[in-house]
Amino acid sequence: MAVASLYENEGEERQHLSAIRMLSLDFGIPEKIIVSLYEHELRILKRHARINIFLSIFVSRRIKDLLTNINSWPKDDMNLDSK
Repeated sequence: MAVASLYENEGEERQHLSAIRMLSLDFGIPEKIIVSLYEHELRILKRHARINIFLSIFVSRRIKDLLTNINSWPKDDMNLDSK
């Protein structure tokens, strides 16, 4: 069984990849990490979207909020000290 593409066409894919590149540059985080976060959020938002052209804006905002606020998370909640 083939996996359905997250992007409906090449133009939509280019639009999202451009947003991913911008997030990567803005936050200094490798694109492969941004892709994972971005596509997860895109899948969630795409289920309810009526107009797909705005998805890159909404997903980018959610990722920016996530990355901006990650520094305010309590270290205990992130379980960083586990071995």
